Amino acid sequence: MSDFFTEINQRYLLGERNFHQHNFSKANLKGINLAQANLKNSDLSFANLENANLTDANLSKCNLKGANLTGANLTNAIIDDSDLSYSKLNKANLSGIHGRKANFRQAYLNNVNLQKAYLSGANFTQSSLNNSDLSYSNLKRTEFQNAFLTGVNLTEAYLSESSMLGTCLTSAIIYKTYFREAKYNHKTIFDTKFNPQLMGMISVELNNFTIEDVLKAINYLSKCSQKYLGVNLVVKYLHSSKLENDWLNKFQVDNYGNVIYLGSKFNYIDDFQLKWYRQWVKEYFNRCSFIINNFRELIQDDLSSSPYQIHLPLAA
Repeated sequence: MSDFFTEINQRYLLGERNFHQHNFSKANLKGINLAQANLKNSDLSFANLENANLTDANLSKCNLKGANLTGANLTNAIIDDSDLSYSKLNKANLSGIHGRKANFRQAYLNNVNLQKAYLSGANFTQSSLNNSDLSYSNLKRTEFQNAFLTGVNLTEAYLSESSMLGTCLTSAIIYKTYFREAKYNHKTIFDTKFNPQLMGMISVELNNFTIEDVLKAINYLSKCSQKYLGVNLVVKYLHSSKLENDWLNKFQVDNYGNVIYLGSKFNYIDDFQLKWYRQWVKEYFNRCSFIINNFRELIQDDLSSSPYQIHLPLAA
C-alpha cells in the first residue's frame, strides 16, 4: 500500500470528504473507499481505481482518461462532463449514474451494470459495452458510433436521437426500447428480425466531409464577406443566421469573425448535419443580401477561386 493511498484513506476515515481539484494522476488507489466524496474537477487520469468504492461520489468534470475502474462501484455517482476516454470499466457498477455529456470514447465497459443511468449526450464512440445492462437508462442524443453493444440489455432504454452509425447490436435484448429518431446506416449491425424503420429510426449515411472541412469553408466565407460588409456585420449575420440546433450550437463566432467548433474537428458529418450547415449558410446569404442586393453573385466570384471550393458549393 503506497504512502499516498494511506494518506488519502486516513483523511477519509477522519471524516474528510472534499477532495475537489486534487491531482490523483497515475495514483494507485486500488480498492479505496471514497463513497460520497467530492472529487469534482480532479485529475484521476491513468489512476488505478480497481474495485474502488465511489458510490454517490461527485466526479463531475474530472479527468479520468485511461483510468482503471475495473470492478469499481460508482452507483449513483455524478460524472457530468467528465472525460473517461480509454478507461477500463469492465464489470463496474454504474447503476443510477448521472453522466450528462460524459466522454467514454474507446472505453471498455463490458459486463457493466448501467441500469437506470442518465447518460444523455454521452459519447461512447468506438467503445465496448458487450453484455452490459443498460435497461431503463436515459441515452437520449448519445453517441454510439462504431461501438460494440453485442448482447447488451436495452429493456425500456430511451435512445431517442442517438447515433448508432456503425454500431454492432447483435443479440441485444430489445424490449420496449425507444429508438425514435435514432440514426443508423448501412454499417449498423442488427439481428435479422429487427426492423429499424418500424422502430422509428432514421437511415443516414456519413459524408466525406469532416467538421474541420466545414470550419475551413465557413471561415473562408467569413473572410471573403468582410471585404464587402466589414467585420461587425459579418459577425452579426453569422450569429443571427445560425438556426437553433444542438450541433450548430457547437460552432462559435468570435468578434473577429473567426468560427471555432467546441468538440472534435475530425468527426465526419452525416446527412442531417450537412443539411443544417447548408441551411445556415443559405440564411446567411439571405441576410447579407438585404444590405447588398447582389451579395450572392459578388461572394460567388470569390468562392469560385477558393482553395476549399470542393466544400463551399455545398453551402449555396
